[in-house]
Amino acid sequence: MSEALDHLKAVASEFRATVTSENSDSFIVRFEVVRADEAVEVFHLRVVDGTVNEAIPKVFECEPQRLPTFCLERHIVGTGSFCLSWNPGEPSEVLDAETARAFWSRVDRFLQCQLTASALRKWPAQRNARAHGKAAGYQNIAENLAAQLGPNALRDLRVSKFTVQRVVTRGKVRLELHRDGQRVARIAINGSLISTMTRCLCDESARTRVSIGECHDHAEVVADLIRALYLWRETHSEFIRTIVAGGSHCCGTLDVCEIRRAGAALSTPALPIHLEAGNGG
Repeated sequence: MSEALDHLKAVASEFRATVTSENSDSFIVRFEVVRADEAVEVFHLRVVDGTVNEAIPKVFECEPQRLPTFCLERHIVGTGSFCLSWNPGEPSEVLDAETARAFWSRVDRFLQCQLTASALRKWPAQRNARAHGKAAGYQNIAENLAAQLGPNALRDLRVSKFTVQRVVTRGKVRLELHRDGQRVARIAINGSLISTMTRCLCDESARTRVSIGECHDHAEVVADLIRALYLWRETHSEFIRTIVAGGSHCCGTLDVCEIRRAGAALSTPALPIHLEAGNGG
């Protein structure tokens, strides 16, 4: 058994987890989750060694009794394993007792969310949800860029008040950034802002009303934000279309499901535009 699994077993009892059986590359654990009302829910999980090069164990429900075997909305991937690291850069490897505790904390948080999702039929805390596939990287870039504009801008990004529309005017492709439904900036195909005279999107400009072109380096930040947002949404949509084309189906446990809605996307392919995301400042 790997050192990563040994570290996990050593601290499992601190998280109401009891190892019930084990073999050379995995172990079974009875994991208790304490709900807000102090009721205890029990999950039987299988923890498996990661790849040769990564000390990142995988976690599955032993039998699909409480959870579906696949649901992107619930962050359960096609093999049935739990997607525990929602934030890019979050440490995932289990190298010692400290990282083992962090791993079990993520398992507990994940299962708490699963219980809430089952009760409400929607994933909790949608503002903290992560995109799937490579789109998660563009989401991370967009969030970093929005954070440079201030906490209000980041909040608006996370609650989907920022949207990007691809438009063609007199044969010229534009990407338009909308905030609360109103256009606030746009870029040309080469990535440059069409105008730097409009008011900046940053929190500070709500008071100063300064233009984007005169507000720090925000002209570049906003242009990069538009690209990252577009690539985030398009890459995510393409990922969903690929999943559906591969034969995946909605599990039916949640009221809103992108896979269930993907039929229309398959019949109307996205219009490609070749852009490179900015570096996040």
